[in-house]
Amino acid sequence: MRSFQSAARFATELGSALRGVARRVEWRAQLRFDAEGMRVQAGRSLRLEAFGIPVPRLPVGLSVDPEVRLEADLYFRRRPAGSGHNESLDL
Repeated sequence: MRSFQSAARFATELGSALRGVARRVEWRAQLRFDAEGMRVQAGRSLRLEAFGIPVPRLPVGLSVDPEVRLEADLYFRRRPAGSGHNESLDL
């Protein structure tokens, strides 16, 4: 199998752990496939205030960006045929 790349978008609901404010969040992802499995790298910037988190106010000369960056890097490994599992990929 040759290696190849693709791009995708997907949406999740994020928020139960973020002050109980749930929001639909769209992610952009890069997908890379090879003989051993698949790698997914996704990222998204979020504004703290959208989840009810006030931007911290700090003494003069210091500031906090109201936007945070979330990133995920996952690799799904292909299981050998006949391993007794129905799934073809393993996290």
